[in-house]
Amino acid sequence: MIGVRDDGAISGITTDEEAFMLNSAANIFSKPPIKYTIKSWSIDGKTILEASIEESKNKPHLAPWKNDLWRAYIRLHDENFIANSVQVEVWKKLSKGKPALIKYQRNENMLLSFLRRNQEITINGFCKLAKIKYPIAKRILVNLVAIGIIKIHYSENSTTYRLKEVPKP
Repeated sequence: MIGVRDDGAISGITTDEEAFMLNSAANIFSKPPIKYTIKSWSIDGKTILEASIEESKNKPHLAPWKNDLWRAYIRLHDENFIANSVQVEVWKKLSKGKPALIKYQRNENMLLSFLRRNQEITINGFCKLAKIKYPIAKRILVNLVAIGIIKIHYSENSTTYRLKEVPKP
């Protein structure tokens, strides 16, 4: 909602500049461009815009960051985080629509056993735990996140991996 404050108060928009900025963000400052629809509403004589963005099948979408670098972001609740490389690889894997084949071996077993006893682990913690190199740990995490066994937990200070909660019947 554009023209609505965080507290829900209607401030309205004064020009079409907000729609232009949204269009620029979606088409110029996003790779690939983001598809959206926009609807204009009049409430108490003030105009607000409702932008709707469907979940994309072309993930990840990148936005400018610094020094001509582009990054993917993830929105959680009311915060934006730079998506880590595991998340980016998960998006790429899922966008291809190919089923994941995972060999459940010593490292996967060690990780899942650890997470059953502990709430979370970092990728570096997994490397130390299993005594494996970063690319191997990353590949294992990408596969387990892609099939929904593990979830990525973002916070201000770190990114960790947790077992995905299984809904109770």
